[in-house]
Amino acid sequence: MRVVVLLCAAMIACGGDDSSAADAGNDAPQDVAPADVHVAETAPPTPQVLDVAAGAQHTCAIVVYGGQYVTYCFGADAAVGGTKQGVLAVASTGLGAAPAFVTIASSHGAGHTCGIASDKKVWCWGDDTLGQCGQGNPGPTVAAPSPALDFTLSVAKATAIAVGTSSSCMVRNQDGKLTCWGDNTKCQDDLWDGSGCSAGPSAAVVATDQDGVFKTPMLAGLGAAHGCVAADPAGGGASTLFCFGDNASLESGPSGKSITTPAAMIASPRKVISIAAGDAHTCFITDSPHELHCFGKNDVGQASPASATSPIDPAGATLVALPGSALPLVVAARADETCVADVTGALFCFGQGHGTGIDVIAGVKDVGKIAMGAGHTCVIGHLPSAAVSDPGALICWGENTNGEAGQTAGTTVATPTAVAIPGAAPSAP
Repeated sequence: MRVVVLLCAAMIACGGDDSSAADAGNDAPQDVAPADVHVAETAPPTPQVLDVAAGAQHTCAIVVYGGQYVTYCFGADAAVGGTKQGVLAVASTGLGAAPAFVTIASSHGAGHTCGIASDKKVWCWGDDTLGQCGQGNPGPTVAAPSPALDFTLSVAKATAIAVGTSSSCMVRNQDGKLTCWGDNTKCQDDLWDGSGCSAGPSAAVVATDQDGVFKTPMLAGLGAAHGCVAADPAGGGASTLFCFGDNASLESGPSGKSITTPAAMIASPRKVISIAAGDAHTCFITDSPHELHCFGKNDVGQASPASATSPIDPAGATLVALPGSALPLVVAARADETCVADVTGALFCFGQGHGTGIDVIAGVKDVGKIAMGAGHTCVIGHLPSAAVSDPGALICWGENTNGEAGQTAGTTVATPTAVAIPGAAPSAP
């Protein structure tokens, strides 16, 4: 629509007779019809994909339109209202009472999603059968984003969040402690880190670390039944890795560690900047210089494609060298596969389906975020034909039975393919 502005003298009505005494006479200006000045309509904000999270059969992404943060979901089990099968459904408009999510999380085995809103409040939606949405007691599916943990912590606030198969953890904004909720069968939630935990089928109430082993956690990663945090026990601004939960494949501690013992400190040569947990393996990236280390189950090379050892004890976590001496920056994992983006945005994957090597994923570049579902992968980055200056695209491929790769449900997406993002933000309902 064109915007037409009529230029008129101040305090004088446009048009009409101007032959008043003040302007009478031969040299009085003639009436001039006001000119139509066409002002180009301001273009809508270019959509910017901010974050992406992939679950077992769903994907959610945050898209920013100017100052409006919109969360879309697609796939079988996370979109508001149920199955959307490849159609972007609005999980939150970011307007009115709807939360403006700035980060979201899910995992390869999860049927739920959690996010941190701009006011640092935590919201979750999806499967809540084991209390993983933080509603107070195990219950049915939570259809729309709902505040988590308000039953004990008023409205909890967070600086970081992680989601596992049936559990969730957050780093609390109030005091820097880790709080978890959901399934606790393998002590993946009940982090009584000073004296162990009491395993149970569900811990729908808050379970928090007591600062007995690790302090001031900064990052967290959850897998099927274990988790790890990067924390700073000395309080000097550095970080190391602590892991808890199931240890059947040495994914959370050295040989002999019981699930009910305190979280195990994993030796790290320097600050931990990224963590990923698969079903039974763990990988982390350190800073200055960037290095990738992995341990746990390695039967298909998901922790170290160059090693035949499985499991790999974290006491000797394997340094994984990427092709061409690439420097790792971000790591993600699903059940038996690991993917890494390096500092240039190149993507590498190893484990299930990759033989004994590390494959370069040629169909994407400039990757900044990675999300791995049960059988699909999504990234924020560019297709090879895009210019570096183009806005980052949401790109997915893999399993698409329920539309979780962002295309019409039913057909596997064989190669990285951009997901169509609406050009304009939705209005408040």
